[in-house]
Amino acid sequence: MTTRTTPQAKNGSNDRHKRDLDAIDKKILTLLQQDGRATNQWLAKQIDLSPTPCLERVRRLEHEGFIQGYRAVVAPDAVGYPMLIFALISFDRAIDGVYEKFRAGISQIKEIVECYMITGDVDFVMKIRTADISAFRELLEEKILKLPGVRITHSYVVMHEAKVGGTVPIAD
Repeated sequence: MTTRTTPQAKNGSNDRHKRDLDAIDKKILTLLQQDGRATNQWLAKQIDLSPTPCLERVRRLEHEGFIQGYRAVVAPDAVGYPMLIFALISFDRAIDGVYEKFRAGISQIKEIVECYMITGDVDFVMKIRTADISAFRELLEEKILKLPGVRITHSYVVMHEAKVGGTVPIAD
């Protein structure tokens, strides 16, 4: 997946935004989530603004971290990764520095496309893409189970992707 990040996104800032968004900013965010390649001219028409102030608003939204980047949505099956698996990980926190080692480890495994620390009976959920079930089994045995802190895994193969590519709701 190709990603172009904004300066704010590169810094990894999770700070709360200092200002409220007006209706035009909200419309820009909504439209850009639907099509990140929309031209400034098209965007300006949609929000009933001339191109220069529209571009200034987009740049300000990028600079302030409201827009973290732009991506190409790639068809997983077209690039050889049609199987989607969610793996739930129970974690052993007794080891010093294990979380940092775990994070470093998962960052090196390209098939783990997302990983979240969660609440509940397990500690992490991973979104994984592989070519097939045998590739997943090898990934699990050779890499995931060898990650620092991994105690138990539960894996769930996705049979159908009912909703993908969701957008962040923009409050009215």
